[in-house]
Amino acid sequence: MSSQRVTDPERFSLLEREAPDLCADRVDYTLRECLDWIAPEIVHGCLENLINHNGQIIFRNKGPAKEFAYAYAKCQEEHWGSPEYCVRFSLLAEALKIALNNNMLLENAFYTMSDSDIIAKLKASRNPQIEGIFSILQSKKLNLVREESNPEHDINPKFRYVDPHYKSNGNVYRLSETDGEYSMHLRKQREKHSRGIRVNLINP
Repeated sequence: MSSQRVTDPERFSLLEREAPDLCADRVDYTLRECLDWIAPEIVHGCLENLINHNGQIIFRNKGPAKEFAYAYAKCQEEHWGSPEYCVRFSLLAEALKIALNNNMLLENAFYTMSDSDIIAKLKASRNPQIEGIFSILQSKKLNLVREESNPEHDINPKFRYVDPHYKSNGNVYRLSETDGEYSMHLRKQREKHSRGIRVNLINP
């Protein structure tokens, strides 16, 4: 098989699909989060109700689809898209830029080195700016304060959401089309997300 066929996403619709549909990758990392902290009690039921319908991952019925969708929304609000998470990634990105600009890292390092090796190299750089950033990142919780006028961190994170399909009486439906509660929840989340993350970091 040629490399073009192996890397063609159209041939592997279960592996990767555009949001808000489900795909193997999206299901995998969401259920891992559920098992770790969100809702371990829903994992088995979700797995038991996932099916392959014409090359697309959907649920056998509405209940598990709704549980999965709300669990994903919780991940977005409290983890992936939270101010804490986004500021931490912004700070790490700043440390990487400093390392690249000062030739402490070369661009090919991102292809030839593991994440842990890159972090170790940054920590060993003895660059005062990078050391300051890592001192902040080592804090268990960042002290962030909302600031609209002139924020230190002005971030517009990616809005992640799912809107899974499910079967009912032989037909396939999208959750938001049949569940007004979830449709309203999505609208509120999108509105909140549109305001972005504008915060100041108060050093301890």
